[in-house]
Amino acid sequence: MDLVMSKALEDEVIDGYPVKRGTNIILNLGRMHRLEFFPKPNKFTFENFAKNVPYRYFQPFGFGPRACAGKYIAMVMMKVVLVTLLRRFHVQTLQGRCVEKMQKKNDLSLHPDETRDRLEMIFTPRNSDKCLER
Repeated sequence: MDLVMSKALEDEVIDGYPVKRGTNIILNLGRMHRLEFFPKPNKFTFENFAKNVPYRYFQPFGFGPRACAGKYIAMVMMKVVLVTLLRRFHVQTLQGRCVEKMQKKNDLSLHPDETRDRLEMIFTPRNSDKCLER
């Protein structure tokens, strides 16, 4: 379903629009994932994220108590991919930078500030000798 419905719990201003407490809010997720934000909205491609898209415009699983159950399967799969990468590669940051020194934002969850420089890394195969022989 492309719609997520909610109710404002208090008076709020959302993107410049005043919303009164008790107002029903309907988010059209299908519309949020269209051309003005993503150049190829019907494909999962890095081109869609080349420019800084606010996190609230990408809601592939919806949110809240009725979020898609596939969200949790996707999270497990992402962890599997990350563990596989870390088992196969040594990861080193460039210019002595590290995650602890990155600027962070705390808006419902602590995460890197996406308006700042990205953390660049080098992935070196753990078994580089074996890779060269093949």
